[in-house]
Amino acid sequence: MCRLGLSGTLILQTSVASGKSLGNNTPRYVSFSQDAYIKNNKNKDTPVKATRSFVTILLCMVSLLASTTLMAANQAGLDASIEELKAEVVELNQELFELEEQLLYPATTSFAVYVSMSSVDNFDIQSIKLNLDEQDVTSYLYSQQQVKALRRGGIQKIFTGNLKPGLHKIIAEIQGKDQDGRTLKRSVLAEFGKARSSKYLEVKISHNPEQNRPDFAIVEWK
Repeated sequence: MCRLGLSGTLILQTSVASGKSLGNNTPRYVSFSQDAYIKNNKNKDTPVKATRSFVTILLCMVSLLASTTLMAANQAGLDASIEELKAEVVELNQELFELEEQLLYPATTSFAVYVSMSSVDNFDIQSIKLNLDEQDVTSYLYSQQQVKALRRGGIQKIFTGNLKPGLHKIIAEIQGKDQDGRTLKRSVLAEFGKARSSKYLEVKISHNPEQNRPDFAIVEWK
């Protein structure tokens, strides 16, 4: 018979015949400590524990992979939403700008001046100043990046305003450097009529191939 003692000791009770004396069975107690019992059975549990640990790690890896995939999908969707929102903001900003232009500068009085310098390699524009009807209305200083943009065909709107119908005069004072690094100043004058409709002028800097120098003019947009 086996029973567990108060101190956690496993007691094994056996009956042993004591020869020919009275035939009584004398119990004999053999003690095994609980630590020894666990130690003897530890090797039996090792494969089971190893299998459970492997399954646990595998489940963690699968869960982590699924979470990463879900996060990547959510991030891709979020990036697409952000780009779509940016495009909508840009479009809305353009519409607001056009509406503001129409309110501030109605067609009956709208007036604008542009600057162009396409394919001109022998002149670097540095500054320009506009005088409209004997009044200075605007001036501008150029960086090297802006000069390159003009050479590639860019057109700059340098002035926007309201102008009543009638005859007007505009003067553009242009300063820059020629291909030899010498300072070059030019003034261009134009007289034009303004009807009850929008009027657009362009300060045009072009290359004169015959004389190998820049030409300056103010032209009207038709």
